[in-house]
Amino acid sequence: MTVTSNLVQISKDGEIAVITINNPPVNALSPGVPEGIAEAIDSIAADNQVKAAVLIGAGKTFVAGATSRNLAKSPGASGAARGLSSCS
Repeated sequence: MTVTSNLVQISKDGEIAVITINNPPVNALSPGVPEGIAEAIDSIAADNQVKAAVLIGAGKTFVAGATSRNLAKSPGASGAARGLSSCS
């Protein structure tokens, strides 16, 4: 298994790559997770042996989402996300 960050890992089974979001307890898209996913996708795209990729969440929850406050802080956040953050 390749670790792209503490929150996102990549493993391979033959020609299939598995990206695992591991951000307990609910795999929220908190800071670091979207960047880890992007890094994992870049790594997989550069691997000519990988023919398919699967995105999974560790534990019982796939992904719980993100808080509006965290969305507003992410690079490229839209005006809507920043507006939602000011309401919380």
